[in-house]
Amino acid sequence: MESLVDKCLKIEYEDLEFQNVVTEVAKAEEIKEVTCDGEKKLEEDATRRVGELIQKNVEERLNSTETKLEIQMRIEEGRKKLFDDVDVQFEKEKEAALTATRQKEEQARKEREELDKMLEENWRSVEKAKRRLALEGATAEGRRTIS
Repeated sequence: MESLVDKCLKIEYEDLEFQNVVTEVAKAEEIKEVTCDGEKKLEEDATRRVGELIQKNVEERLNSTETKLEIQMRIEEGRKKLFDDVDVQFEKEKEAALTATRQKEEQARKEREELDKMLEENWRSVEKAKRRLALEGATAEGRRTIS
């Protein structure tokens, strides 16, 4: 049988082995954490550098003569199209106004003709009434002279 001392030494030895394993696991975790932190920093640095390069590239392209000429050309095309659209709209409105004016003038002409016709008919009626009155007056005068 094992003696009490042997058992204690065995437990102490197992305890030391356990502590060694725990220490090794802790060291491995620390190494892993340091490695992850380093990888994260590397990734962040790489992302930042790529962003800076993209921004620099964009700024260079925007400031290039070719891009400035392209922008200027598009602005001029836009202005020309705008002015052309305004001209077309102006012509449409002008034509509509002319048509409306012609219609009003035609309506006024028709109304004048109608009024002229009414005046002529009234003038004829008045002349006819005057002749009738003159004829009746002459007939009445002739009757008086005959009587």
